[in-house]
Amino acid sequence: MSATTISAITASLLDDSLIVTRHEGDLRRDNANRGRPRVMLTLNASAARVVGAKITSSGIFFVVTDFEGVVLAHLSVPVRVSALPLDMLADLVEDGVRRCVLDAGLGLADVTTVALAVPGIVEHGLGRVRSSTVLQGSDVPLAAFMSKRLGVTTIVESDANAIAKAQHWFGQARQCDDFVLVSPEDSLGLGGDA
Repeated sequence: MSATTISAITASLLDDSLIVTRHEGDLRRDNANRGRPRVMLTLNASAARVVGAKITSSGIFFVVTDFEGVVLAHLSVPVRVSALPLDMLADLVEDGVRRCVLDAGLGLADVTTVALAVPGIVEHGLGRVRSSTVLQGSDVPLAAFMSKRLGVTTIVESDANAIAKAQHWFGQARQCDDFVLVSPEDSLGLGGDA
């Protein structure tokens, strides 16, 4: 990318307060005393807060992070989750999200997104659970239902795909162009990222 393109992208991110400048002394090169000093950029940790929740048959696990990925609060709810009606699962998720957000010293209005990971087959992008061991029925519009209930944008992904994405972005699969992840929990989950 050209310097002009990078400057335009950076200016847009600064305008949106997603990044901020950080000054650390004189950052000019020793041999180049002319021009503006370099400006260091960093993520704005308070630009977004996200609640993540993993739903398993033996419990629901919640975490609140800031935009830098720093954990602000976490909560484990040991509860047997198996083929629950949507309203009952939604009650458990809502209670956990609200408790974890409160433990982080925040309110739901401070949360940008809630991300749920469930075992089973989830239609990516729509958050529609086609089949899962934790929900009764099939074709459950979990993302839309929880977004409306919480008043916060909610995304839903299969737990195996969520793990695969995390491994590709931050874990042992960072250097892989293609890979498959097998997640043997209560059922067999397959995920991949390319």
